[in-house]
Amino acid sequence: GGSWKFLSFITPEQDDGSAVSARQGSPRFGAHRYFYPRPLPLRNGRILCSMRSQRDPTSILWTEMFESEDGGRTWHFLSRVNDWGAPGDIVEMADGRIACVYGYRLRPYGIRARISDDGGRTWGSELILREDGGSWDLGYPRVVEVSPGTLLTIYYMNTRNDPIQLNGGVRHIARTLFTPD
Repeated sequence: GGSWKFLSFITPEQDDGSAVSARQGSPRFGAHRYFYPRPLPLRNGRILCSMRSQRDPTSILWTEMFESEDGGRTWHFLSRVNDWGAPGDIVEMADGRIACVYGYRLRPYGIRARISDDGGRTWGSELILREDGGSWDLGYPRVVEVSPGTLLTIYYMNTRNDPIQLNGGVRHIARTLFTPD
């Protein structure tokens, strides 16, 4: 990490406009098409990279997947993981499936996941891991496979039943252990 050189853009250099927002004020709450890249080198040599896209970080955000087949020299759009929820963290499971876990900032607030059986090209039904969030301010998960077929995800959140309520509850680090079908 002592020195770096630019290799390539993951996303297109020009925004296609789908993140346009009328929101005014801080750019933190404005539209950003791509950010929070999470790359994952696969056993077959491909690299997947999940990207957060948003129009508004409190509700209108989703996860897209990009792929490189040449060590990161070039990239192309592969799929849209969901319509709501980001950023997505990804893991290649022992059986070759790809799991993507993400924060869900619409009511009921929580943590959700999707599984791909074809290397990230398409995604199965949404799995609801948690839906007891106290506010939209949650997520940023990390996911690992702790044994074949069993995933552990960690994230920050609050719950709607927290004894101390501060804008939906005091944030804490939480975890979910799950086995996707």
